[in-house]
Amino acid sequence: MRKYWLSLFIMLLLQLELSSQQLAEHSLYHYKLSVINPAAAAWLPCKQFILTDRHQWTGIAGSPSIQSLSVQLPKEVHKYRKFGVGLNIVHDVNGASQNLGGEVQYAYHLTLRTLTPLQLSFGLAGKFGQYSFDESDFNSDLYDPLVSYGRQSEWYYNVAAGIFLYSEDFFAGVGVYNLLPGNTSLYQSYGNSSYFTTLIAGYTIHPRRYPVKIIPSVYFAHDTNMNQLDLNAKLIFENGLWTGLCIRKYLTDAFAAGQNALIFLGYEFGNWNVAYTYDLGLNSLQLHHLGSHQLSVCYTLCREKYACPTY
Repeated sequence: MRKYWLSLFIMLLLQLELSSQQLAEHSLYHYKLSVINPAAAAWLPCKQFILTDRHQWTGIAGSPSIQSLSVQLPKEVHKYRKFGVGLNIVHDVNGASQNLGGEVQYAYHLTLRTLTPLQLSFGLAGKFGQYSFDESDFNSDLYDPLVSYGRQSEWYYNVAAGIFLYSEDFFAGVGVYNLLPGNTSLYQSYGNSSYFTTLIAGYTIHPRRYPVKIIPSVYFAHDTNMNQLDLNAKLIFENGLWTGLCIRKYLTDAFAAGQNALIFLGYEFGNWNVAYTYDLGLNSLQLHHLGSHQLSVCYTLCREKYACPTY
């Protein structure tokens, strides 16, 4: 019975998170912009392979965790044109629920200006996966007509589109998800009839007196239930060390709403980039867990060095 109530408690707490981030992998955008905009697929002139492991609300049994693999493959077809193919595979566990899905992305990049390069890309993505909900461990002695006391699963699919403008010093883009009508009843966060829109913009500052790049950016996400606003700042040092801060605000009246502070610390050496993220909830829920932790590892293959305001 204790396990039943604990699972129910976690489901209620996570309703805020599911509403504010319809796709769980959207929380990983600091390391791969393509998860919030398919037009950003392979926007860098390099092949990238990214592994991420995120554990949310550490200390609470059954709390969410996300593991993801991302592959970004650019292909130049002309001096002023290229296309990019991306693949994101995500494993998302949230109490009694589990999701294993993927996203295939295609983006077409055009060069609008060559003297100081300016590029515009258009992207499409197809999402697919299987969502399951396992209630077999729930206490059947406590009858609930909404509980099946078994395992249910469904396949889902949907489509996303985006547009992305970028140069060596700035980037901006809009992504729209859930373009198809709803096709699942178990997990309304995937494939429901409500659009999910993302906007992001950032700029690179090069201080003359200091060997560091400063990248401020803003991210906004909107659905029918809630808005999310992220204010980001990232510092990249010449020795490969980089750090960052994100202040996240959920614009809702839900009891667990408020804001989060995400602290990033990473190091780039050779073809590798390793980063750690600590997510501190600035609300009453933080009193019941030890924060969220995330580790990301990126391997990059480039033909030549480049300057780019990437995360």
